Amino acid sequence: MKILSFLALSASVTTLIMATPAAAQTVISGQGVADRARPDYDPLGTPLGSFTLLPAVTATASATNNYLATDTDQRSDVYLSVTPEVVVRSNWSRNQLQGRVYVTQDVHANLTSENATQYGASLAGAYDISRETQVRADVSAGRFVESRSSLGSFQGSVEPVRYEVYHAGIGASRSFNELSLNANTSVEYHNYHDAELAGGLVVDQNFRDDRVISVGGSAQYDLRNGLGLIFTARYDDDLYNVRPGKPSFLPGDINRDSTGLTLQGGITLELTRLVFGNVQVGYLSRKYHDPLLNNVGGLSYNADVLWNVTPLTSIRVRASRSVEDSSSPDFAGNTLSDFSISVDHELYRYIIISGNADYGHFTPNGIGIGGNQYSVGAGARYLINRHFSVSGNVGYAARTSDSTYLRYNAFTGSIAVRFAL
Repeated sequence: MKILSFLALSASVTTLIMATPAAAQTVISGQGVADRARPDYDPLGTPLGSFTLLPAVTATASATNNYLATDTDQRSDVYLSVTPEVVVRSNWSRNQLQGRVYVTQDVHANLTSENATQYGASLAGAYDISRETQVRADVSAGRFVESRSSLGSFQGSVEPVRYEVYHAGIGASRSFNELSLNANTSVEYHNYHDAELAGGLVVDQNFRDDRVISVGGSAQYDLRNGLGLIFTARYDDDLYNVRPGKPSFLPGDINRDSTGLTLQGGITLELTRLVFGNVQVGYLSRKYHDPLLNNVGGLSYNADVLWNVTPLTSIRVRASRSVEDSSSPDFAGNTLSDFSISVDHELYRYIIISGNADYGHFTPNGIGIGGNQYSVGAGARYLINRHFSVSGNVGYAARTSDSTYLRYNAFTGSIAVRFAL
């Protein structure tokens, strides 16, 4: 707890550095305080022909009283995460191309079995066929480590579960005066590594490997008074490697294959650059091929509203209802309703303070136990110059449930230093 107190104190001191007050700034529609460009502090990068090279490295020292996110075996830890990355961005007047490569190394002081390396690469581009028509494409691949606090993570393993994600997507948009149409499709593959338990037993995670094909689109009509109408649709087909007809599918196994459909409609907001976003409601459906799993059907909603209260303060509210995967071999996932609010304030031109709160309720789609999860946090970011920035965060997270495997609560704190060229 002494370490957590030190981190919390350090984050607070960062916000109290004496400086001149922030000056009022131009509010850009759809952009909050934390995302705003700051020409005096943004890295310039290195010119590379018609591209800009943006290398950076971030070192984050963190501490928590319950790293494994358990209810009965709480273990504190201090750990360091170092992430070098390189971003390459095009400078073309039309069309866009951006790539990123990164590596993250985690080193733990107490729980050395949690040491892990994550890495990935992505490439995204957009081609303007005309002023009204654009096509987009993106690909990415990465190796990740499951967060111990994630609702769908595997419980009880000696080391966190490693997995890979491969993604490819393509989309197109077209504008007809007040009407805008958008369509996209993607394919994503997940590959999970085996998990080892404390007694040496290895649990095969192949039952979680899957391929997801998604097709979606939207239609938006601008009413030209700060309001608009929007309709979105999304269909996905989730096919698992372990399924009937495969040698790995054994008697008693659950067929986790499913199809999902979401239809929503609502309004878009762009009110004098102060309020921006959309609110949608509709119908959500997830049908499983196995009769032992509960099909999901009912209300769907999605909201993302940004309110620039003043040029220096932004409030963002989000809400959604979705189906999330699970690592349990007994049921395929949870239906999750999530609500969050975040506040960002520019205390000085180069000091941004933030706060956030989140609440979620989950219900298993099949055999299992539901519950609620909460989190609150606060932080500050200090922009020293174009090359260096320092940030600090403190937070509390908890999950309540009748299942002891799902319950936990944890305090966390972190200090990060970022260097960019």
